[in-house]
Amino acid sequence: YDGSTPLPMLLGLHAHGNPITQIQSLTNGSRLAEHFVRVFPKSEGSGWDYSKDKARLDAVFEDVLAHHCVDTSRVYVTGHSSGAGMAVQLLCNGDDRFAGAAPVAAWKACGDVDPIPTMYIQGIADAQRGGGNGKDVVDVFAASNSCSTTTTPFSQVTSCTSGFNGKSVTPGCVSYQGCGEPVVWCSHDDEGYNSTDGHYHGWPCFASNAMADFFLNLE
Repeated sequence: YDGSTPLPMLLGLHAHGNPITQIQSLTNGSRLAEHFVRVFPKSEGSGWDYSKDKARLDAVFEDVLAHHCVDTSRVYVTGHSSGAGMAVQLLCNGDDRFAGAAPVAAWKACGDVDPIPTMYIQGIADAQRGGGNGKDVVDVFAASNSCSTTTTPFSQVTSCTSGFNGKSVTPGCVSYQGCGEPVVWCSHDDEGYNSTDGHYHGWPCFASNAMADFFLNLE
């Protein structure tokens, strides 16, 4: 970053009860850190509340654009859990500032969004989401992007080693076909989050670099 060359921007929204540094820590050392201006706001409370936090995000967004060299045509959003839900709610309410989205373990917040390139990531049996794999969320993005129901393996995302238990992780990514904007769904088996009631709810080991590659390949 030299302050004069516009760079893509990543807005990263933390999970409930996590510090403002959560997404920063998860993306440090990745291609997201190498190629993007990363922005990590803090919610007013422990988690994100759209009605309370939308104005806070708007203020952060405007401050970053006023003081940093950002390519406003390449602004992307991600988040984990509560932060992912907030990202989805922004899109549900027609926020048009983003050129792509990559929520991790969100929930279905509406029936449709404006077409947007999307990589959706959630564990195969997310204990914090009732054992679901996020297909209900993916269905919203696939329909909104005019995709068919046909998918093909998305082999660009490769296996990695879980930081939670040291096991090899299968990303389980597929690409929807016939879309007006690309939609990739990664239904992974990284068990990370906690060892009691949170299996498969974490930020998987492949997520940061996979997001970076997905966003950069849109450009």
